[in-house]
Amino acid sequence: MRLCIIRHGETTFNREERMQGARDIELTQRGINEAIELGKKLLQECLCPDCVYTSPVKRAYDTAINLNLNVPIISSVGLKARSLGILEGMTKSEINLKYPGYLEFLRHWNWFPPGSDECLKDVFLRAGRQIDEIVEKECNSKIAVVITHSGVLEALLRGWLSIEEGAPMPFPLKNAGGLIFKQNYNNWQPDGVIDVGEAGFVDYA
Repeated sequence: MRLCIIRHGETTFNREERMQGARDIELTQRGINEAIELGKKLLQECLCPDCVYTSPVKRAYDTAINLNLNVPIISSVGLKARSLGILEGMTKSEINLKYPGYLEFLRHWNWFPPGSDECLKDVFLRAGRQIDEIVEKECNSKIAVVITHSGVLEALLRGWLSIEEGAPMPFPLKNAGGLIFKQNYNNWQPDGVIDVGEAGFVDYA
């Protein structure tokens, strides 16, 4: 089977390059439209799952709804966004001014943002366990579709691909865009991209 992990549609905070973390932020109209178009594209490319698994955080759950795939939507806490502590609500420019280096530290495996209870490794472990559970449940399906957040995607990619700590991400990813994976022994390897949104790279905004 294949695994498709999708980043939620655009939000107001994405437009402002503002850190969302675990906050419930609304999709913009563009974000809603992106999700609708992505759902059409999944159907066109025969990537429609038996159900959609999503983070319970509003922007991800609303993206799942707006895919309009007419399949059950299952909220999975293991896919939730990473709390960013004191950085939540701040723009990248504000963080660079007030907390120099913190944006880079977010990519470090064992660094905790002040006020947060999770480092990148923790996110990888809990999201990885959730993916394992989903794959076990969907073992008879051709594809499993997951809606989550850029920080969760980054943690999974760094863990699965053993990306060097602090190194930039090797894959571009748009809002309402996703990576398709195939299983290679006990790890998942990227096997394609599906996207409809504006250009952008995986980040924590």
